[in-house]
Amino acid sequence: MASEQELLAEIKGTTLRVYLYLAKKGEASPREVQRALKMKSPSTAFYHLEKLLRLGVVEKKPGGVYVLSNRVRAFPLDLYLNLLGLQLPRWIPYALFFTIATIVYAVLTYPKVNLLAVLLGGLAALFFWYESWRILRRKII
Repeated sequence: MASEQELLAEIKGTTLRVYLYLAKKGEASPREVQRALKMKSPSTAFYHLEKLLRLGVVEKKPGGVYVLSNRVRAFPLDLYLNLLGLQLPRWIPYALFFTIATIVYAVLTYPKVNLLAVLLGGLAALFFWYESWRILRRKII
């Protein structure tokens, strides 16, 4: 497998989109990648899959199917969490925690709610939701 510096230099743009698609699906052929990512030809998908193969990130099965073999931990890939086949921003679990915790606290302590605690919990939740939205807005896939 390539060093982290090589991965950072090579996995970007379309190759990054192909990597994330494979991370989501587990395995795919060049034709599947081409259709899913709306590329002009399967040869473009093949080029990027072979690039990932050369970097040691994917393996090629008989029949031309590529399988993700190594997860890459490098920016911008470390901004995402693979959960049940979904590529989600890493901030979403934190956003959910602070949102739910703030609501539960407010409900359980009503009518003697500490407004400072609700304000701090709400601001933390708002921060994490905003950061998640910024990552999702990039539309890598």
